[in-house]
Amino acid sequence: SDVFFIYCGILLLLFIGLFFYSRVYGRRYVGLDLSLCAILGSWTVLACKGLSVSLRMTALGEENAFASYVTYALLAFAIITASLQIKFLNRAMANFGTSQVVPVYYVLFTLASVVGGIILYREFERLRLSAILAFFVAVAVTFFGVYLITSGREKPDDARDGTGNGDDELMAGAGDMTRMDGGVLGGGLGLGVG
Repeated sequence: SDVFFIYCGILLLLFIGLFFYSRVYGRRYVGLDLSLCAILGSWTVLACKGLSVSLRMTALGEENAFASYVTYALLAFAIITASLQIKFLNRAMANFGTSQVVPVYYVLFTLASVVGGIILYREFERLRLSAILAFFVAVAVTFFGVYLITSGREKPDDARDGTGNGDDELMAGAGDMTRMDGGVLGGGLGLGVG
């Protein structure tokens, strides 16, 4: 639908703006890199949903998803956006503690994914105004709860003065860590959490 394409265009412009802003202020504000993650995560979820619908239709014999370029484009898009999402999540983890990154990421990712699904599937068209307002109030309460959880946390000394890279908080034994393109990669998932 046209509304969904407009939404994606707005997200793309927001992503580009946040990308450049994050390069300058990413060490100060946890929400910058995590907003990039949320946008990418929303696109990943929607691409995977499109893939699953295509594969389900193939399994039911309604169409052959493997004969369509759309299936491969969705697969490539999902892989690219998921990879970039991990990159920005890794960068946020290098600059901030997990007690800040995890709750903020959870809220932003969930919000972006739900709003993307709502717009794509036009779910607000069937809801009353009171239900729509209740949804946004619930989102605001969730944001406020995350703010309360993370607001009293002290930043590590090196993150406060902007001179360090925040790696000390990731792992005490940094023997497992590998530095690659300015980001810290931990063993296992490559999320910087070991």
